[in-house]
Amino acid sequence: MTVSHVILSSMKNNYSSWLRWSIIIGLFATLFIPFIIANGSVGVPNMFFPFITGKNFVFRILVELIFGLYIILALKEPKYRPRSSPVLWAVGAFVLWVGVSVLFSVDPVKSFWSNFERMEGYIGLLHLVAYFLVASAVLTAEKLWTRFMQTSVGLSTLMGVYGLLQLSGAIGIDQGGSRLDGTLGNAAYMAIYELFNIFFAMFLLAREWNIRKMRWVYGVAIALNTFILFYTQTRGTVVGLVAGLIVSVVYLLIATNGRHEWKMLRKASAIGLGSLALLLVLFFAVRQIPAVQHSSALGRLATISLSDKSTQTRFIIWNMAYEGFKEKPLFGWGQENFSYVFNKYYDPVIYDQEQWFDRAHNAFLDWMTAAGAPGILLFASLFVAAAFAIVRARQLSIAERAVLLGLLAGYAAHDMFVFDNLISYVQFFTVLALAHGLSQREMPTRAWLARPLGDEGMAVAAPLAIIITICTVLYVNTGGITNAIGLVYAIQAPSSADGLAVNLSKFKAVIAGSPLGQQETAEQLVQLTLQVEQAPSISPDIKQQFYSLANSTMQRMTDTRRGDARVELFYGVLLDGSGQYAQGRVHLEKALNFSPKKQQIYFEAAMSNLVPSGNAANATLLLGKAFDLEPAYDTARIYYATALYLSGNNAKADGLLTERFGTVKPDNDMLLQALISTKQFARAEEILEARVTKDPNDSQTWLRYASLYYASGDKIGAINILRRGANMNPAFTEQANSLITQLQAGK
Repeated sequence: MTVSHVILSSMKNNYSSWLRWSIIIGLFATLFIPFIIANGSVGVPNMFFPFITGKNFVFRILVELIFGLYIILALKEPKYRPRSSPVLWAVGAFVLWVGVSVLFSVDPVKSFWSNFERMEGYIGLLHLVAYFLVASAVLTAEKLWTRFMQTSVGLSTLMGVYGLLQLSGAIGIDQGGSRLDGTLGNAAYMAIYELFNIFFAMFLLAREWNIRKMRWVYGVAIALNTFILFYTQTRGTVVGLVAGLIVSVVYLLIATNGRHEWKMLRKASAIGLGSLALLLVLFFAVRQIPAVQHSSALGRLATISLSDKSTQTRFIIWNMAYEGFKEKPLFGWGQENFSYVFNKYYDPVIYDQEQWFDRAHNAFLDWMTAAGAPGILLFASLFVAAAFAIVRARQLSIAERAVLLGLLAGYAAHDMFVFDNLISYVQFFTVLALAHGLSQREMPTRAWLARPLGDEGMAVAAPLAIIITICTVLYVNTGGITNAIGLVYAIQAPSSADGLAVNLSKFKAVIAGSPLGQQETAEQLVQLTLQVEQAPSISPDIKQQFYSLANSTMQRMTDTRRGDARVELFYGVLLDGSGQYAQGRVHLEKALNFSPKKQQIYFEAAMSNLVPSGNAANATLLLGKAFDLEPAYDTARIYYATALYLSGNNAKADGLLTERFGTVKPDNDMLLQALISTKQFARAEEILEARVTKDPNDSQTWLRYASLYYASGDKIGAINILRRGANMNPAFTEQANSLITQLQAGK
């Protein structure tokens, strides 16, 4: 036998083994995804939303590759083919119904592809299901699951070290503030990542309790991850941790009742439950003392209550979600379309919160609005099916079952207050894969599905699977990656005189590309177009090119996202900024029709459209409506008072301001401009005098003060203000003297 025959024979015999280990390596590689940041460092390209896009693209590519290999392996080896279990049926029913809801979606394209900020959509769900199928079929051995969890816990410990460096100030916190976010870019994402790994470490601790050194290893991991979770200050996840621990302990007490061999564990569980209850009581008893209130982490946790502003906001948003559900109870609005619900049922009471929520901040309600009543029931069925499988899994010890049940409870509690992300979904589907493996039935030996595909069939199927996999990777990811990279360059500040032409070409390329990220691209284009329009040094030709592209892009967006108040508002802003007030008014009126209680739209329609086009009277009526929606909103009050001044109703404006601020001269730039425009120079002078007294080093205030005198026709007064400013602010001297010279020369 020749060497080549030996090699070919060896390859044939090891064919399945190579496929299996390639898949296992790919599955383990997914555990490293939380560390990816697509910001141009470490060989990763710079992408829009770098903490989201890079992770998702890598996950999708990995899943597509291992799923292609899995198809070949399953054709060759029937033992790796999916087997029936309640978990598998629940997952299948869930993904099927969500697919139906996408077909009936308000915007099926966005429901399928999502956007850069979330990178979810139906395409994301399909990848999670593919991951679930592969993991449940290949990670079948107990040792493999142990190694998989050990790797996850080990990496979470590294993430914990990264969090400690953030806490010390050695590494910056991406989202700002004091809430640790690791390499996930969001404290809530970091928190749920740590929560899963706390329970994974507890599961491994229960599994390897007899190995003394491993108790210390897992104990350190649990302690560090809990510490980091605490300093993410994510209250919903902390509640989840407590809920999960309670469920674990209660299950232990119930399952070990009457079993002498578990006496010590029962005693430890009872002590642990009592200690946890005592700790909670003590914390709530002392949460008002200064030491707790002055701690950023403790102080935030201490605000947990039904009367807390954040909690109240959650309730209001949940009510909006419920109203949206009542309108579309069967199929829902489709994934990625919660913004329609939020805008339509917006409650002006939350004026001081985020104005464009795209999630209900409750994963169950998110699925309810996305896929109707079947959606939330089927999502809940994933938890029920997994819990059922775990309870019945006699291959697990009581302690192991308790930990996994606690994990499901903790994650469910977290999902009641926070929305999901890629990493939490991957971890959840990992648990589902484990639960499926614990409960799956053996395939019937005579079923046609149990027969391996012969060599001739494999010779056709394997190359075909490889070709389909490569095409899938290219189709699903190339366009999106190109858009994510191109958009970053499109919005960067130009580095040369002809740089704006490069920006324009980048925008054109992204707009002509993948459906992914089109709305974000359109909004970024509008913002840059308005900046270009206001820059006097930019040529009219470049300005016209930007406007033409932005106008056509927004027209396409309004055709695609019909009924989206945000899109209509952006189009109105573009047209107003270009002086196209009549056309802008059309889109702003549509925006108000789609979101009749959102004050931000009233402000734009009144102050950026009606007032500049000489219609102060109608602007006043519009801002009066905005004010009446929520009189506690100070910005709405100031807008209304400004419009009243501009329309000549000074008495009513004075009354509005005095009622809230105790004076008719609150320091506000918009009011100040209105006073100057209506020639109420004395009031404006008092405001500016108070400003320069408070901060004499603000050159811009001195310039504005001098401009006030010049606008009133008092050139001498303007010169005196400039001289005074130069005396009090030496850094202003050169600019002040130059202006004085020009004024004295009659310029």
